[in-house]
Amino acid sequence: RNLPQRRQGDGVDDHSPNWQDLLAMNDEFELYDVRKVDEFGKSSDSLPSVLENSQGAFLYHICDINYDIKAEHATLRKTHTEPVAADFEQGCESLGKGNAYFVKDGKCAYAFKNSDFDGFDESVENEGYKVSFTSLNACESDASSFYSVVIEAVCNRDEVESKFTLSSETNCTSLYQFEGKEACKLYKIKVAQYAAKLAPFIGIILILIGLLMTLAGAKFLFQAFAAMVFLIVSSFVFLTIFNMLDASAEMKVVGGVFALSVILGISAAVLSFKFAKDWAVALLAAWGGIIIGLLLCKILKVDSPTVQLAFVFICALAAGYTGKQMNRVVRSLGTAFVGSFLLIRGIGCYAGGYPSEMNSYNAGQQESPAIFAYFGGFVFSTIVGFLVQMRIFRDEGKSDDDFMATEDEGESAAASEALLTPPP
Repeated sequence: RNLPQRRQGDGVDDHSPNWQDLLAMNDEFELYDVRKVDEFGKSSDSLPSVLENSQGAFLYHICDINYDIKAEHATLRKTHTEPVAADFEQGCESLGKGNAYFVKDGKCAYAFKNSDFDGFDESVENEGYKVSFTSLNACESDASSFYSVVIEAVCNRDEVESKFTLSSETNCTSLYQFEGKEACKLYKIKVAQYAAKLAPFIGIILILIGLLMTLAGAKFLFQAFAAMVFLIVSSFVFLTIFNMLDASAEMKVVGGVFALSVILGISAAVLSFKFAKDWAVALLAAWGGIIIGLLLCKILKVDSPTVQLAFVFICALAAGYTGKQMNRVVRSLGTAFVGSFLLIRGIGCYAGGYPSEMNSYNAGQQESPAIFAYFGGFVFSTIVGFLVQMRIFRDEGKSDDDFMATEDEGESAAASEALLTPPP
């Protein structure tokens, strides 16, 4: 919430903030457990929640994946008790599988796939959030729009009964409001409090990491790959199991899940290290080939999806093969490229005038002359870093090969001499 507005320059394009700008940040991150509202009033976790209006009933799961709605789900309605159509399930399926459905006159009128979560705007004093659903099919009374359902969850820490109310409705919209302690935030993280202490050092951190990657990044690429695997696996395991827990799960259970996710993440990282030494560079190069192929398709104005796919596949294959055969070259160039970006970005935190990565090009805007200096420094740093790494790591991995080569050459020479020497 409360995202800061970046300051505009006088007559020139606005640029990325330096560390002084970061001191002015006023962001706050709030963590909510949506499951508490999602499960409110349910008789079973397997059943959808139900909200009703004058037109029909909205059956939904906020946190669950898309599901197949059943005829018995439609009987959960309280005020709309009309018979469920015989082809109810087939009619719902024809709209598309979703995580929410709107039942009207005993039939599925709308299907909804996924939902959008937003915190309240900073102008709203109340604590809470809203979840928005938009139908896959057009609204029956207005084919130019879709049916939307919005649930506003408002925190109320007082000892009052938690409840849903229908705030407003039209032919194509429904707004429900939930009020209760279930909608209150779990934690609030005041980013500015920590950013103010860290901000003066962000540029230094970027410069140091950039120098390390530019001049010696190839040495740590495999460790970085393993660290990335650890983060992905541990995060995936924790979030998956955490979302399966009951909303009232104790903190020690959550701590156990976290410990398990860390153990599995470390195990995956260790196993991936050997794989990384053999294939990480090739895979990274192949990914770069995909990006290059897509860019070339845009430049060459290739329209056919089949030709695009074939072109991208060839580029990925060629880049992957090159990465496998020229492992050291690709590692050195790639890490020098990334390191140089971080290095120049860190310098920009103090020198100022660094172009914002978030702004798209505007033909009418006036660019700062500093952009050419930064670009020149980036290219120069990449070239120097590449050459330095090629020089430093020129003998990397050759010791064993050279020994074996010498041994093989000795054996070959001895064999040749034996063949040429006449028997006594």
